[in-house]
Amino acid sequence: LRLVEWSAPGQVPLHADGARLLEVAPHYGLPLPELCRLFDSLYVSFYKGLGGVTGAMLLGSPTVTREAAVWRRRLGGNPFTVAPYALSCRAAFRAHRGSFDARWRRLQQLAPLLSSTAAEEGGSLRFVPEAPTCCQAHVYLRGDAAAFDA
Repeated sequence: LRLVEWSAPGQVPLHADGARLLEVAPHYGLPLPELCRLFDSLYVSFYKGLGGVTGAMLLGSPTVTREAAVWRRRLGGNPFTVAPYALSCRAAFRAHRGSFDARWRRLQQLAPLLSSTAAEEGGSLRFVPEAPTCCQAHVYLRGDAAAFDA
């Protein structure tokens, strides 16, 4: 959010790669519409956190979206129909839209438990970041390869 503050005086337009926007939104403690309004344009993935087949959405001013549509076509993004993708995305959104806060809070509970259990067993399990900021985290295992196979 500091980037938003830094860009305001110079009126620098901000684009957010919100591929995992729904996953990180609970960390910021803002309602999703308010978080989105911080940016001039925003990309939202339908397949990463939501689990749709494929697809994404670009949000922004009519000028930005018109320009993007031209480039989408130039780059070969002009399928005969997007209906199957749209249906998959809609179903995924309906199934998962309210789950991200609960998933994040559950991971915050599990991360220290899993790390301490691994340590008790003589291994190492490290979360990055240590306290997950969304319902996804990188997890690193350290230990003897034979012990993992057991």
